[in-house]
Amino acid sequence: MRKLELIKSSGMDPFPSDSRRTHEIVAYAAAHDAFLASGEPATLNGRIRAFRAHGGSVFADIEDGTGTAQTYFKQDEIGDEVFTLLVDAVDSGDFIEVCGTAFVTKTGQQSIKASSWRMLAKSLL
Repeated sequence: MRKLELIKSSGMDPFPSDSRRTHEIVAYAAAHDAFLASGEPATLNGRIRAFRAHGGSVFADIEDGTGTAQTYFKQDEIGDEVFTLLVDAVDSGDFIEVCGTAFVTKTGQQSIKASSWRMLAKSLL
């Protein structure tokens, strides 16, 4: 409940009635190389299955029923306030929306580098 209040107090709706998804994850993964070459942004959404924070960056795996995508959030790029809200209020099981550009990690993992995110449904116990 504390995390739900954090989201509300930031001005973000924890249960919005819309989604701005542009691609299902399976379609995004199939076209990842084209997205990488063009720099065109995409908006994905899904349920967080894994959430790994590493200092000023976070990796989260999201699943939408068609596939799984790795998302990458960098504090310097999304801003301190938005990053802190992500770290303090988001859990595995939450549904989020991520807008960003194609990115490949040092280990070769296809990812999406977030420029923004928002909560679609906060998972409550």
